[in-house]
Amino acid sequence: MSKAPAATGAKAPATEKQSLRERVEQQWHLFANDKPGERFVNLHKRRQEQRKGGFSWGQILFVGVGLFLIIAGLFFMAVPGPGLPVLVAGLGLMGSESLFMARGLDWTEQKLRPPVLKLKARWDALSPRTRLLCWCGVGAAGAAAGTLLLMWWK
Repeated sequence: MSKAPAATGAKAPATEKQSLRERVEQQWHLFANDKPGERFVNLHKRRQEQRKGGFSWGQILFVGVGLFLIIAGLFFMAVPGPGLPVLVAGLGLMGSESLFMARGLDWTEQKLRPPVLKLKARWDALSPRTRLLCWCGVGAAGAAAGTLLLMWWK
């Protein structure tokens, strides 16, 4: 008798024959198809079901990599680099292991989603030339901030 999928939107459980890439893609599709404001708690529940309780080296790995990515993301926000995506990835890994963190990320998603969608609509309305000028300005500001940080550091 097979176990029914959980109410968290999970499909069939991952099999041992799936490659890492297939498992990651499956988890991403489940995450992306979850309702906004419930994604991280559902991710946490699926992760806990996969582990079936108890101690797991994978849990330590997820927390360790998550902490590393959070620190790296904060560093890259101060210097030119992919700070925000790295920070969000680290928070997501932490949210998959911590229910408290997952609830916080869901709350944050609900609060940030409307202004981000409004900003995206305004960005989409800009001409390609204006977008290019904006990216050049952001790049110049990042380079200036990095230069000032390096000058201050010495």
